[in-house]
Amino acid sequence: MSRSRSAASGSSVPKVEDRRINATTYSSIKWSYRAPDDTILLRAFVGGGHHEELVHEQDDAGLARTVLEELDVVLGLKANPAFSKVYRWFKGMPKFTVGHLDRMALLDRMAGLHPGLHLIGCSYKGIGIGDCVHEAQIAAEKY
Repeated sequence: MSRSRSAASGSSVPKVEDRRINATTYSSIKWSYRAPDDTILLRAFVGGGHHEELVHEQDDAGLARTVLEELDVVLGLKANPAFSKVYRWFKGMPKFTVGHLDRMALLDRMAGLHPGLHLIGCSYKGIGIGDCVHEAQIAAEKY
């Protein structure tokens, strides 16, 4: 994949696909300074809502192998990494349950009673940084 030919910043894998990775972000496409021009830096996410057991049962080398196998299947990527690093954040991804949006609407109404109070973060309306930035922009536009 060439950075100059892709505007995508990542990909998600729906749970129904039963893959061992949840998502991949193309970090050096989002932020060009993250890797030299002739390389691409990828981050893959394992665990969360899919196969949490992998994070607990596999060592770092096993997780790296798993990710490479999945990237081959999901993206057709057949590359050997220059390096890999595993970070483990157990139960680090919010999981919204049924009724979450209704609860957030109630919180928004309650927060509206207190001018200047805005609830922004991954536990409210979106788990990604982009979602948080979007909510912050909406809050800022009110002033």
